[in-house]
Amino acid sequence: LVYIQSAACADKYAAPTMCVVFTIRSVLSENLLDKISPGTRKMAEVLRLAQILRDTPHVMDTVDMVYGVTRNLRKGSVGEETPCVRDLDAFLNATKVGELWALKMVDASSKLPFGILNGNIADLGEYDECVSVGTAASPAEIQAQHCLVGADVSANFDIGIPGIADALGNSLILTFAVCLPMSCSVDEINSGLEQLQPIIADFLPNGTTVKLSVEPNDCHSKEFVPFNIMEWIAVVIFSSLFAVTIMSTLYDFLLQRQPTFDPSDISVRDKVFASFSVITNGKKLFNSKTSCEFFPVLNCLKSIAVFWVIVGHKYRFTAENPLVNLLELPGFLTTERNMIILNAALSVDVFFILGGLLATYSYLKVGSKKPPSVKAHVLSLLYRYIRLTPAFALMTLFTMTIQYRLGDGPLWDRVAGIQKDDCVDYWWTGLIYINNYYNPDNICMMQSWYLSADMQLFFLAPLVLYPLLKWPRLGMVLLTVCAVFSVISPFYVSYVYEIKAPLALTRNKDRLRKETDVLYLPTHTKSISYVIGIVVGYILFQIKVKKREFKLKKVTAFLLWILALFLLYISLFGCYSFFQPSTPYNRLASSAYIGFYRLGWGLGVAWIVVACSTGHGGWITTFTSWGVFGPLGRLTFGVYLVHVTVLVTGLGRQRVPIYFDNYMILTECFGDYAVSLFFAMILTLIVESPVIVLERIILHKDKKEVKDIDLPRSISQLNLGSTRSLRQTGGTVQGPAY
Repeated sequence: LVYIQSAACADKYAAPTMCVVFTIRSVLSENLLDKISPGTRKMAEVLRLAQILRDTPHVMDTVDMVYGVTRNLRKGSVGEETPCVRDLDAFLNATKVGELWALKMVDASSKLPFGILNGNIADLGEYDECVSVGTAASPAEIQAQHCLVGADVSANFDIGIPGIADALGNSLILTFAVCLPMSCSVDEINSGLEQLQPIIADFLPNGTTVKLSVEPNDCHSKEFVPFNIMEWIAVVIFSSLFAVTIMSTLYDFLLQRQPTFDPSDISVRDKVFASFSVITNGKKLFNSKTSCEFFPVLNCLKSIAVFWVIVGHKYRFTAENPLVNLLELPGFLTTERNMIILNAALSVDVFFILGGLLATYSYLKVGSKKPPSVKAHVLSLLYRYIRLTPAFALMTLFTMTIQYRLGDGPLWDRVAGIQKDDCVDYWWTGLIYINNYYNPDNICMMQSWYLSADMQLFFLAPLVLYPLLKWPRLGMVLLTVCAVFSVISPFYVSYVYEIKAPLALTRNKDRLRKETDVLYLPTHTKSISYVIGIVVGYILFQIKVKKREFKLKKVTAFLLWILALFLLYISLFGCYSFFQPSTPYNRLASSAYIGFYRLGWGLGVAWIVVACSTGHGGWITTFTSWGVFGPLGRLTFGVYLVHVTVLVTGLGRQRVPIYFDNYMILTECFGDYAVSLFFAMILTLIVESPVIVLERIILHKDKKEVKDIDLPRSISQLNLGSTRSLRQTGGTVQGPAY
């Protein structure tokens, strides 16, 4: 971190301590007070910590800090004592006489963190103890609030770990908590802290600056905030959905108990009334059988990929939160097996491949019987929008209203609060599927960028699919052009912007924002996988519809498997050298990898799909046909929509810094996946499945079509050219992105 040694530190320790928080407190103790305050000593007596206090007198000096802040605030007031100053005086007087509520405020504030030399630069205090002061649980003269003070340290880091600035950023925010009266506004607190900075500056080495500040959203209390109109609307909508689901389920239950009930001959009225039935939709959801020609492998790929999505996001969010062992984060990049996590962004390419595959297979199969038209494509877009948007819109509403009410904590506004604010301001960009281009820094539901990219590619796909159907050679030429463009585009962007290895695990927010905006989110830099999916869809169309012979010798199939596995390995682990902090940045080599690694990954996944769909998969086909992947695959879209909410709710409630460790994080990922599956099931049963049923009843005039109400397969059904093609192909979930 930054070597800091004050005169007070030198007297109390044999060696200098690397911590701005300690310097702040030491300076306040030595310069604002001649000795430790009586309140602090009283607290030590009450808590029987006199020995600790004598040996390490800096441990409890929150009262000293408040003395300094109060003095500065009183200097700033012009003949008028503010409520903040009055409450601070009451707090200080209460500490002198040892009142329990005041001692709780002192105890809840930060002390010198342990493990500073290992990167533990955040002490979040005792949040619940602080905010309980002034409530029924802990009566007091004042009501307390818990505030996080950030010490933004800018310096040249040189602590023996190569690449530390690249992994952690060009500055470090040392965070500590202070329990203060709720009457003190953020502006008043910052005013007091600002006047302390000149004192601190005298003890800092040259080239190092520290800025103390409290962000508006970093102070929390137990004060209840009444529901706003949007939150009440959300409560009404969710309550209505559950009520309709219960009534529809009861109606379906009574309907099926009638002696004359015939599941093959149900009236339209009964289908509408039973469309929200958990009984009927649940049977379809958990049905492990399917008639799709290549369904098993797709469900398997989706199920594995969506778990990979959760793992990638879990590691990313954890790395951005306070860590006990922050300085071990750069070392995480030096282990080759961790490339599976660091390169988890490749999970999105699995879904792009499946999206292109299903869109192509459906379009060509229907087009071979009936010439495609602009009207048909517009209708397919409409069907896709109707099926995709309701569940997405409901989760958007949940994120901007109810989710924020699910927890609290010192980091809650930094995590859940940011998501809420982004959704309040930019919810509409997601619902019209442009959020990966329009204001990408403030995406509502950060994972929804994939929905926009996939919708855009689906809209443009007929520009290639129509020539591919009518003039195959011209279509293949266009596909080749698209593939070349899809490789050159990320290469060019990474070369121009000097982007290093793809989407590193980093706390450098400037780097992360730049790479995300120009490389990760735009559709034109991610389209190669969709193009590969189109090629795979065309191959399967020729084999299964046109009945073209596709027989390979065992040796040939084996060699293709070896090649596919090699491409997958190179694409996944080839970035290892680029992630090493000690490796000099090579602009051309890094850009070439970014341009081509998705191509290699896509080709490897493409062979798995083709081989398992044409009888060349062996035991892998047997594994991918496992019945459990059916329900898991159908829940992929729901898991995609809810998993970030699950992760954010868990990490936002964090009270103490986390230990960054593979075992601990991975075990939590399984729990997050299970919870996501549960809520995905609810979302599917109350929104996604009923919408599919109602859409088929309302928009499809043909009674024959209405009869077969199959379970919605989530996103991938929306990729198909028409409803008829959906039943013909048994379209399946396309799924989420990383």
